[in-house]
Amino acid sequence: MSIKTQVKQDDFSFNPANLLYAKADGNYIELTLSINNQVFTELKRISLKQFEAQLATCPFLFRCHRAYLVNLQHIKKVSGNAQGYTLLLHMAEERVPVSRTQLEVFNSRFEKLAGAIAG
Repeated sequence: MSIKTQVKQDDFSFNPANLLYAKADGNYIELTLSINNQVFTELKRISLKQFEAQLATCPFLFRCHRAYLVNLQHIKKVSGNAQGYTLLLHMAEERVPVSRTQLEVFNSRFEKLAGAIAG
């Protein structure tokens, strides 16, 4: 998939299925990717909002927090309570937060995806 940034030479391509999560850092995002069972981190010059808008066709990607976009297919464990969740992803060391405001939507999307994988 091709991602367009504000600066043409910063445009990049990647496979959304390889994305573990994206973390916002001002006008940049830090992409954590899993390719051939190896984890890579890349810094890209694009806001998380712009990145998320271009990935709208990928139902397995979810904006779980103001600073994080996560791939629901790579979640190994969900822990937490009504105050918010923490996600543990396959192969990733960093724990990804789910904000309280996103809990309901997260639960519904995660259950639908889990049902689709099981069924």
